[in-house]
Order: sequence, then C-alpha cells, then structure tokens
Amino acid sequence: MRLELYEKHVEGLPSLTMEFRIKAESAGAKWKEQNGQVQVAFLKPEKGSVTITPITDRSRYQGRYKQDKLELPMIEVRLGQTVKILYYTESEEQMDKLLRAKNKLRLDVVWGPTQSEVYDAMFAFTKPTAKDVMFDLGCGDARILTAAARRFGTTGIGYDLDPKLIERGLAAAKQQNVANLITLRTENLFAADLSSATIIAIYLSDRINQKLKPKFFRELRPNTHIVSHNWHMGDWQYDERKFVLDNSRVIYF
Repeated sequence: MRLELYEKHVEGLPSLTMEFRIKAESAGAKWKEQNGQVQVAFLKPEKGSVTITPITDRSRYQGRYKQDKLELPMIEVRLGQTVKILYYTESEEQMDKLLRAKNKLRLDVVWGPTQSEVYDAMFAFTKPTAKDVMFDLGCGDARILTAAARRFGTTGIGYDLDPKLIERGLAAAKQQNVANLITLRTENLFAADLSSATIIAIYLSDRINQKLKPKFFRELRPNTHIVSHNWHMGDWQYDERKFVLDNSRVIYF
C-alpha cells in the first residue's frame, strides 16, 4: 500500500481505491467500505489507517493540477492526522487519456529533471564502475548516464521518445568528454534489449514499472541492480530505500 504525501497535496496510484483494495487484502489489512467511504486499517510499517472519502468541494484541492481544472473525480485522503485532497482515475484508460491530453508527444510519463542528490543516492546503491553497463529507461537528457560516465567511466545506454531531450543529452555528453561512453536511442523503452545491463535506472511510474517487471525477469541477468526514483515495483519488494531532498524524494533499490 503506497501513498505519497506532499506539503499541499497527495499523489497516489492511477486507480487509487482499486490498488488499496488489492494490496490491503494481500497484506492482511482490514478493509471497510460504507456510504462511499473507504477505510483501510494496517499494521505495517506501523499501526494506522487510511480513510478515503469522495468530495465535491473542488476548491479544496491545492495540488499541481489546480490550474488544469481536470474533469476527474476527487477524494479526501486522511492518514492519521494528515488530510489531503487528490484527483484520481477509475481506470488505466482514463489515466492514459489524461496523460496524452497534457503531453503532445503522447508519452506515458512526462519528463522531469533528476536532481543530483537523487542520482548520488542511486550511485551509492549500485556502485557503478567502468565495467558496468547502465541503462536509463526514459532517460530524458541522460544526466544520470552522463554523471556515471564522468565519475566512474560507466558505459551508458538511454531510451527516450523525445528527440529534443535525446539531442540535449548527446550534446551534454560531448561537452563533458564522455560521448564515447554514451548511446542514446529515440525508441520505446519496451523495445530495449536489456541483456547487457548490469544496472538499470528508472524514473517512470508504478503503472509502467509493473509492466516492465516481466521484461526485467526475462532479460536481466542475476545480480543486475535496479534503482527507481519515487516509484517501486508493486509486490516485488525493494531491498533498500533512501529518502533525499528533505524526504520529498525516495530511491528504491
């Protein structure tokens, strides 16, 4: 069960209530629904409960999509003494429609720059060397691969559908004298051949991570290291995690 709490809003999974039901039941948590309100009582990581209530007062929402005025249902999420408001979608198709409406390139994930504190933590987990091959799936401007190449001599392979970001990444690699170590492809990340990878870095979404999991098991060799920024792999439990940037970001290993 996963919920990301921020200062003025909360982010959850695309089908929030459905995911709560599935994961709460699988973890042995108690699920109760009455008059449209859902309550999940849990024991781990500590005892507590989450209450989800549909709301109609849309002015209470202060999150990142406030200006968009999305035509989506809204819920109040109460976690202990913390109360937040969030949009949610009732189906994966609805989430796809939302993403594509906001993104002219029709990408599944909208790119955001990765801060150095985040990839520092990734490197601390994966310990890249000149013998490693690091893949960044949804690499954007490839700053993670460029940093690993510059610091450790790591070979980097990145996939992204945005040609402008790929072009920016190639220019940065050339400027930092590591272009010989970096290969960037304007292709769908699901088309990547991961058999040579020793490290995988991702900053995608829970939904895409879940779709990638079978590919990882098919193509990756044992002991390949995977680090994910902000999104974990569902019921595939992480070995370690680290919070950075005043606990606003988490890296799963």
